[in-house]
Amino acid sequence: MTYLGATNVGITPPTRDGGIDILSDRAIAQVKNYSGTVGVEDVRAFHGVVLVDGRLGVFFTSGTYSRDAIAFAERAGMPLMTYNAVAGTLLGANAIGEAVLSVGM
Repeated sequence: MTYLGATNVGITPPTRDGGIDILSDRAIAQVKNYSGTVGVEDVRAFHGVVLVDGRLGVFFTSGTYSRDAIAFAERAGMPLMTYNAVAGTLLGANAIGEAVLSVGM
């Protein structure tokens, strides 16, 4: 998130994080570090956390997103990102994620 322009970025404790893995002044994020596919259920659940929190919610995964997850995130205004920690890459997985990559947070 620092790469995207977020300030005061911190990592939450691994337990009882309430669905938030990373927080900053203006955004919260959930990070899924696995090779599987993130389904719409995970994105919907995080969207509920975002609504209560009030900051921008960004979802990161090292895997992929289902078509339904991408469609829901677009309707909800949530950036989806994919990353490869080994290669050091970060990509937008939906149009909003691509916009955040190009202009920052």
